[in-house]
Amino acid sequence: MFKTLLDLQPKDATAEEDEGQTRTKNEVASEVVSMIIDDMNIETLRYDIEDIRGRVNESDEKLCYINVFMQECEYMNILLIAITRSLKDIALALKGELTATDQMEAIIDSLVLERVPAPW
Repeated sequence: MFKTLLDLQPKDATAEEDEGQTRTKNEVASEVVSMIIDDMNIETLRYDIEDIRGRVNESDEKLCYINVFMQECEYMNILLIAITRSLKDIALALKGELTATDQMEAIIDSLVLERVPAPW
C-alpha cells in the first residue's frame, strides 16, 4: 500500500523539504548520485579477482565453496560496473550534457524515493 502511495506522489514538483526550502527532484537526485560516486568511492569497491584466485589453495577440500564465492565476486563486480556507468550517465543527464532516457528517469525516480532501482 505504501509503495502505491509513493508511486502516486507527483515526481516533478518538489522531492523533499529542507529547512523550509524545497528542492526539486533533479537536485535531490544529483546529491544522491554525487554521494554514491564520490563519498562512497563506488569505483574502488570492486574485488580483485586475480588476487583472490592467487590466494586459493587448489587442493582445498572446500574448493566448491570457493568457486561459488569467486562467482559471487564476479557478479558483484559486474553489478558495480553497471551502477557506476548508470550513475555517471545520470550525472551527465542532470547537467544537460546527455539526453535522459526512460530507464535513466526510472533510476532517478527510484533514487529520489530512496529505493533500489530495478536495473540494479
